[in-house]
Amino acid sequence: MGQTTKENLPQLRMVYRKPTPPQVPALPQGYRLRPYQPGDESGWAALLNANGELGEWNLERVAGVLAGGLVGQFFVVGPNDLAACAGVHDVVLDGEECWEIGWVASHPGHRGRGLGALVTAAALAHALTLPARTIVLRTDDFRLPAIKVYLRLGFAPRYDHPSFPERWCLLAGHLGPGYRVKEPDSA
Repeated sequence: MGQTTKENLPQLRMVYRKPTPPQVPALPQGYRLRPYQPGDESGWAALLNANGELGEWNLERVAGVLAGGLVGQFFVVGPNDLAACAGVHDVVLDGEECWEIGWVASHPGHRGRGLGALVTAAALAHALTLPARTIVLRTDDFRLPAIKVYLRLGFAPRYDHPSFPERWCLLAGHLGPGYRVKEPDSA
């Protein structure tokens, strides 16, 4: 069995255990929230690429997401383009069927308006209308602004991999005083 290195560590996991979606502020003027529509593929790929944190995207990769367990996709649309996105995916993690909130992104030109929180809350609201399952989210250690949003929305860290306790402890030191990293079942 090989040694675990930083390069092959799994993404961090978070869980949402509340029965209702979080309260978020209203959309800023000039923006609207809507579900995926056929024809969004190019704009969606452009948004994910502009975000700069989720790898390289093209129409083929977007088509793979559409065909691979997506049960809801939401966008915040700005005056001229897609400004933020989040989806709900039917996944199995460690043998458990879950709803995963995934591919959460905001365009750098629209950041600072709370759009990531709004679109993630929309995806959560949709997941809560589906048959009851654990709602999870995977993220990367370097996505500190996104992790802060997820914590504010009510997600809590999961500690189901040997590397997670140390990684979450390190992140806690970078998140700032307003963020408490806790076990998901503790209050």
